[in-house]
Amino acid sequence: MVVSPAIETLLSSGRASAHLATSHNDRPHVAPVWYVYADSKLYLMTGGRKLRNMKENPRVAVSIENTRENYWAICILGTARIVTDREKVGEIRRKLNEKYTTAETDGGESSYEYRLVEIEIGSATRASG
Repeated sequence: MVVSPAIETLLSSGRASAHLATSHNDRPHVAPVWYVYADSKLYLMTGGRKLRNMKENPRVAVSIENTRENYWAICILGTARIVTDREKVGEIRRKLNEKYTTAETDGGESSYEYRLVEIEIGSATRASG
């Protein structure tokens, strides 16, 4: 899908709050994630239940919201796949750290290994409040 220029601008701007919805046995699982929009796709690093769910069912939804100024929200439906290309993993990991890591969010450690997930966007709609 071609994402509209207006939505691309929002997806590429600043730090926004995002939530990824996956499904297991027809039951939703929603969790916060950091994301990067690049190459007309959404990228995120994740592991644990979210990753297991995506391996079983690659259909996902992502809700992204900016509450800081000029409120906006975007809902994305898409298909996820795990990226194994080491160069791409390094590139997106650097972009995620540049976008989100601050003194308050130090990028912390996790008990599970993260994988790079690429989300092919099927639809992206904007809501305003």
